[in-house]
Amino acid sequence: MNQIKWKYINSCSFETLRADFMRTIWNEYAPNPAYPEEDTIDETEESPENVITSTMTIGGGNYRRGISGYIYEKLELTDRKSLQAIFWERTCDLLDSIHTFTIGFNNDFWHGPPEYDEDNDDMDEELPWDEYYEQANSDMISLEDDIVDLARKVSKAQKESEQVSYDRIIDFINSKDDYLNIEWADIESWKEAKKCLLSQMEKYFVAVGPDPFLYSYIDEYLPKSQQEHFDWRINPILRDVFLGFLTRNLFLVDINKKLLEDTQLTDLMFEDQDHSFQARFKINDFNGKDVISIEDYDSLLEWKYEVGYFKEHGGENLSYKEYTEFFKKNLGSNFVEDI
Repeated sequence: MNQIKWKYINSCSFETLRADFMRTIWNEYAPNPAYPEEDTIDETEESPENVITSTMTIGGGNYRRGISGYIYEKLELTDRKSLQAIFWERTCDLLDSIHTFTIGFNNDFWHGPPEYDEDNDDMDEELPWDEYYEQANSDMISLEDDIVDLARKVSKAQKESEQVSYDRIIDFINSKDDYLNIEWADIESWKEAKKCLLSQMEKYFVAVGPDPFLYSYIDEYLPKSQQEHFDWRINPILRDVFLGFLTRNLFLVDINKKLLEDTQLTDLMFEDQDHSFQARFKINDFNGKDVISIEDYDSLLEWKYEVGYFKEHGGENLSYKEYTEFFKKNLGSNFVEDI
């Protein structure tokens, strides 16, 4: 699906546009029905955040919307019936599934510890604990490598088109049973669990594309993440991938592919009196079918940079052009310049 083609966009400009949606429509403090106020733990306790979640959801059968921490309401889209909004809601379901998968991994669903013989007092010292932990760690590293490879494969397979197609998103929405109601505890082997999870992710990667930055973004940030749990490492990245999708699909449509009157996303992206870019961009040019191309948007990027995240986090003394060079140096081979 890509309604918009940002010509000559690079990793820094893409990240600047994506991060702007974090500034304008992301609400980190939206109440989550999975964690009502009376059930929250005391923040002064030293227990990891996942502890209460794990005990409440072991087995995968106690699914609650938002158990991953991601819910529809955190992205404040005004038209819940739009295809973009429905896609985001299903994305949250996927992130919930990844969360329950992580709980299964953390609780040894597929990496059972060595069997203990209570009648043998010396048994504990002889158990191959090192091998057990090494295997589980190796399997998780292999899974994350496979996710990076999957992103590369999907990115290479998808090509830009001059016509907008919503079919891949609708396929992902309609396949919700593949990720919404997975009983991870019923999957006996790590091989099958891993295969199931990668299948879910492949559907998502296909749906958000073509995305010229999908592979480079995941390859850059997933291997470097130091978060303790798998879902804490991958889910924020998948959230960012969705926000990137919105930068290319600003015109809200319904599930029947009909353009909606709601112009929330285009208003947020373009209609501000502090810059003159809107004068060169005709929103009415989009007919719902033909991809529109945007170029010469430097003034837009400079304004988004000045009011955005990157200016406050590392770019205080840099112009947008200087920050782009800094960004390019840091990313190295993962800095992408689209055509």
